[in-house]
Amino acid sequence: MSYPESKLTGLTGFALAAKVTGGWTGPVVSITTLDQLKANIGDTTPRVLVINSNISASSLTKVNMGANKTLIGSFQNRTLENIHLRATAQSQNIILQNIVFKHSANIKQNDDIQVYLNYGSQYWIDHCSFVGHSWSTSDGSADKLLYIGEKADYATISNCFFGNHKYGLIFGHPADDNDKAFNGYPRLTLCHNRFDNLEVRAPGLMSITTTSTTSTSVLPWRRTQIFFLKVITLAKAAKTKACWMTKELGPSLIQTVCPLSPIRSRRKRNGRHCPTMAIP
Repeated sequence: MSYPESKLTGLTGFALAAKVTGGWTGPVVSITTLDQLKANIGDTTPRVLVINSNISASSLTKVNMGANKTLIGSFQNRTLENIHLRATAQSQNIILQNIVFKHSANIKQNDDIQVYLNYGSQYWIDHCSFVGHSWSTSDGSADKLLYIGEKADYATISNCFFGNHKYGLIFGHPADDNDKAFNGYPRLTLCHNRFDNLEVRAPGLMSITTTSTTSTSVLPWRRTQIFFLKVITLAKAAKTKACWMTKELGPSLIQTVCPLSPIRSRRKRNGRHCPTMAIP
């Protein structure tokens, strides 16, 4: 069984601040079937679960996650197809690494999201690929590749690929109701990720609240996309290898790492250009 054993090397951002360890204090378990995955990931016992065979389901299959787990793909087989990982009220301290997430084009409802984190804290998603599928602007799809929001907190997404999908990533409270109960969530770091062939939300917040002592205003998600583009522009102008940009965004504190020259190509969507970031 051959798999990456770098453990916590490269851990950064809010996941580092939260001291994420995943399941590295526990035993290593080979996972070759869906039943084995369900049996080992749902409790709180520390384990390193190595995906040692491609696992697929014919339809959307939700797998609830517990706590203190590292789910890592082997070098040989590491694809989860139509397997949707879901946080639960006990979820925390979870690492997802070296995994290919794939789903059928007919799984396309609004809540059909392959990694859905709405509870817990201490998440690190690293060196994963969300490969999507062929799509069109008129295909009626509303699903996304990944969601981190509501009360999920202290997460880092690093060195990942997101592509070939109508909708990309969505963060924050999933409504424009300015519910103050979600202020401060999530604290999230995006670091050295690549986005390609996504129409919208590459990445984006469902809503942003900019707060001050005297007023609060709610802005649409498109402003989120502009914020990330501005950060990239600032990084290029800084003439340094990398820069950390931190901005308080009302319900969310988003931290972004921008390489000096990440932009290799651009796809024009909705009248603006979306950057494609190369993974170092």
